[in-house]
Amino acid sequence: MKFQRHQIILAGLLGLTLIGMLVGWGILNSQHLGFCTPGSYDCPTSSLIDGVGFPLYYTNTWPLALIFFLLVFVRKEIFRWWWKFALPAGVLVLYWILQTSPGSGFSIFGGRSEEVHFLSILFALYSMIIVFVTYFGYWLRVRWKNRNGNIVRK
Repeated sequence: MKFQRHQIILAGLLGLTLIGMLVGWGILNSQHLGFCTPGSYDCPTSSLIDGVGFPLYYTNTWPLALIFFLLVFVRKEIFRWWWKFALPAGVLVLYWILQTSPGSGFSIFGGRSEEVHFLSILFALYSMIIVFVTYFGYWLRVRWKNRNGNIVRK
């Protein structure tokens, strides 16, 4: 089976999301995994746990993994429309998350964990809306072409 370019891109995004969740889980459970001994200097600090581990693992990066997985199976035209809108939105979301330091009070939602939680859900909803609208528009075009007797390219 030959994979298309958009499927490879989405598999990469899915892989990065899953690796991020695995890194977050590893930071949160470093003592249980034997990476460090309790109370030693080689254990992650609370700012690393709160600023990186918790947002990567617990705060709903799961919808992103689900969206990336489901988008692997959509048509190439649908992916192109999603990519045109999701790439700028994703860059803005990532910038918004990264400009907030874990301990600072400069946050609308209370902290980096809450921002990742809210923005990942917002990005997933935004992606679903784009895919739904694009599928509906594609369905209407195909239906209109069939009604007029034109040949539809498959």
